[in-house]
Amino acid sequence: MDLLPDLWRHEYWLPPGITWRDMEQMQECPRPRDLLFALPLALGFIVLRLVFDRVVAPPLGRCVGLRNRLRMAVAPATKLESFYTQQNRQPSQSDIISLMAQCDKTQRQIETWFRHRRNHDRPSYTKRFCEAW
Repeated sequence: MDLLPDLWRHEYWLPPGITWRDMEQMQECPRPRDLLFALPLALGFIVLRLVFDRVVAPPLGRCVGLRNRLRMAVAPATKLESFYTQQNRQPSQSDIISLMAQCDKTQRQIETWFRHRRNHDRPSYTKRFCEAW
């Protein structure tokens, strides 16, 4: 706690010739205690944003005609899923050939699975609408 008085020395924070007492006596300048309002105000804006994103924006999006598309369900495939999450979202031709041997699927099935899986990760239109505000 010995560090605290040194931290608030006026030489660090204020211009030369001005002390903290001078700041308290000035009426037209903001006071240091005004900074105490910043944190609750910031938290209030964060809460307001969360309420807006969850309560106001989705119905507003539906009112303007925004609809979420139905997404194709991704068939469970553990080897394809592990490749997708650990290595690459868009496999090369050689990767597809090796996955064909491991999963007993055709090239077209593997390409379709990866396309559906990438589409599954995309945010919905409602979520994008909420984030745009």
